[in-house]
Amino acid sequence: MRIYLGFDDTDDHDAPMGTGRLVREFIYSLPDEYRTIGVVRHQLPRLEDIPFTSNNSSACAIIEMSEDTPLEALRQKAVEHLLSYCAPGSDPGLCIAHEDRINAELIEFGQNATGKRTTQQAAMNIARNIELYGLGGTNDGIIGACAAVGLTKFGWCGRFIEYGTLRMLGASLHVKDLTDAGIQVVATDRDPLVPLPEDRVINAKWIRPSLWAGNPVLQVRKTELGTWEPAHGKRKKAHGVDKPKNKRLLFLVPPNEGIQRIPLTLHVQHPRLKDFHPLGRDRIDPLGRAVSLCVPTRLNQPLLVHLPQMPIDHARRRIASQKTIFSNRLNKLITV
Repeated sequence: MRIYLGFDDTDDHDAPMGTGRLVREFIYSLPDEYRTIGVVRHQLPRLEDIPFTSNNSSACAIIEMSEDTPLEALRQKAVEHLLSYCAPGSDPGLCIAHEDRINAELIEFGQNATGKRTTQQAAMNIARNIELYGLGGTNDGIIGACAAVGLTKFGWCGRFIEYGTLRMLGASLHVKDLTDAGIQVVATDRDPLVPLPEDRVINAKWIRPSLWAGNPVLQVRKTELGTWEPAHGKRKKAHGVDKPKNKRLLFLVPPNEGIQRIPLTLHVQHPRLKDFHPLGRDRIDPLGRAVSLCVPTRLNQPLLVHLPQMPIDHARRRIASQKTIFSNRLNKLITV
């Protein structure tokens, strides 16, 4: 059976990876019983009233799996991956759908999401036959995650960021190399010719085929007879509409102290996790770098903790560990 998994809103300005990279890392981690058809990136509108990090994109992974393999196992892997790798200041959403349960209403929702602002309630209203999970923050990621699934099934939107041997192709190749990899090549010139198998494709270091008619299609333009180049190249990231900033604070709390109000951030050089009591929606970095909880500064409440899930330089780590925080009581904060 074929499963569509939509992901959105997994990063912030300080995140080491965006949503596309996070989804690619997810499919790389899957065992052999799951076969990845591809990962499709979808563009959502950059509007002033829609908070986004850089380009406001979501992504959908298309997975083939046996009917005998329980969906619960894939769901658990996706949720764990998101909670482990999404940025602390993000609002991640996950959408999971059997291909035969993606209806016209969901496809229309995805199409509308590319042209105007929509809402979480609208996403939940059309999620009757699919699974939709808000996994943190405002849960706004369910909108883009839901849209990504509908648009991928639609088949005429987005571009592949992962497909077969796509990332192993050279910077200079022939049309036949692409068609052998399952990627169609189509000229988009005003008066197009047909790219022939022996024709060269140059400047192909960064190619991302479009999703056209449900298939990966590389758009090219002619540079000279028998030579083509990708019609679209890589662009620099845009500046998004900032989400509310979160304060970055480090809190370490001894066991059995007032943990009702204090979350925990734990680093490798500090005592073991089992010696502490994490609070609420704490998030564990799978590489053991941090446990964290995010609280936006816009809330009129005591600020708790927000620490990016990325490596911290050893000098700073030593400074933090040398603080006499264990002898202090609950009102001591170490700003990082």
